[in-house]
Amino acid sequence: MKLLQRSHPHAFPQSLVRTKTADGWSLVANSKPNALTFSEFKTLYNKCGEVLHRGTIRTIESEQALAKSEYDEVIAWSHKVVDLLNEHIISRFGGKGFYHVSLKTDAGGPACSVFSGFSEDSVKVATYNLKVHSSAHADVGKQPNKSLQPTAYGRG
Repeated sequence: MKLLQRSHPHAFPQSLVRTKTADGWSLVANSKPNALTFSEFKTLYNKCGEVLHRGTIRTIESEQALAKSEYDEVIAWSHKVVDLLNEHIISRFGGKGFYHVSLKTDAGGPACSVFSGFSEDSVKVATYNLKVHSSAHADVGKQPNKSLQPTAYGRG
């Protein structure tokens, strides 16, 4: 992440609130007070490393069960991640626009809009509505499953 931040300092997502107006849409970045910030991301990353690399199986098995406050902390962190990612923007490299990602649109699935070609009175926007399939192993030639359930990848 440090290398990415050095070469592209605006790569971290920014939470977004999108509101329908009489003229189209209003997009306001960084307006969700509970959304995960880059500083908090670094803290969370370090906490995860401490938990994931805390010892051998023997030492982990001898530890006490997690307390309710520790579960509450995990839930609080998850809310911050969801508040950040549900609807967010990411600056494109070199200031050439940005990506607007919605994990759940009015149509029910995720979408990504690419904003580019800014001028004084216009902007080019290309929107891609994404489909989430329930099976990653669709047979060639078969119609894919159009379910909006998340896909689980890997061997089952």
